[in-house]
Amino acid sequence: MTRVRIVQIAAVGVALAGCALFLLNVQTSAHAWRHTNPAGAQGVTRNIPIPAKQPARDASGSAGWFWEEGTPGWRPGERIQGYPIAGATAKELARARTSAVRSGLQWPGVRVVDAVHTTRRRFLAILAAPTANDPARTCLGAMLDGNAKVEWLCPGRSGPGSDLGHSPALIAATSLDWPVAPGTARNKHPLDLVGVARGDVRRIVLSAPGFPPSPIYERGHTWGQFNAAWIVTDRSARLRIYGQSGLLEVVRLAIGPGQTRVFR
Repeated sequence: MTRVRIVQIAAVGVALAGCALFLLNVQTSAHAWRHTNPAGAQGVTRNIPIPAKQPARDASGSAGWFWEEGTPGWRPGERIQGYPIAGATAKELARARTSAVRSGLQWPGVRVVDAVHTTRRRFLAILAAPTANDPARTCLGAMLDGNAKVEWLCPGRSGPGSDLGHSPALIAATSLDWPVAPGTARNKHPLDLVGVARGDVRRIVLSAPGFPPSPIYERGHTWGQFNAAWIVTDRSARLRIYGQSGLLEVVRLAIGPGQTRVFR
């Protein structure tokens, strides 16, 4: 029997200071990908079966960025039962493919590990692509805006800042410059992030003042991707990344309103 994931998709329109935002709130677990409405929001929900995937090899360092089944991710524009599961089209990834060629990668093999639209025209994405001289080797890139140039990172690659081997996760984050309503604290703003975990990562917990810690990733039947949407106070949010033996790293999400940034 084919194993499947059940994905619950919630399309939500939120009126915010005269602007319409469409939010997709995603959580992953060992049992399912659960897409849920923010508290109090109204939306349309449907279930889509998603085939089980395999995370990267359970190892630290460069070996933990190797996927036994090959390059992880969806083909640009890929759909399941009509739903655009990839979250990005080939047109939106044109510059990412160009930068892949310049980085010695196979541009036709560029895949979308996860993508999150923060507005109708802007999105964050984690991309993957095989190297030209070794298709079994995967490099990753973080896209901070639609059709933006991507810096590709490869485990074990020499050169300043290009080796992904020592990083337990790759994260792309953005914070919207939220219009301030009367009586609202000016230092609160929405934070969106998307990422992928190294194979030895067991779970990732998002924490921010005023909210209980929230698990956003558990190692299971996915490629290791995760994302979250949160309201934070200034640069106070943190990701605690755990391995089998305990805490691996704490990532301080130092990002202010209107900013985008890659963390690793």
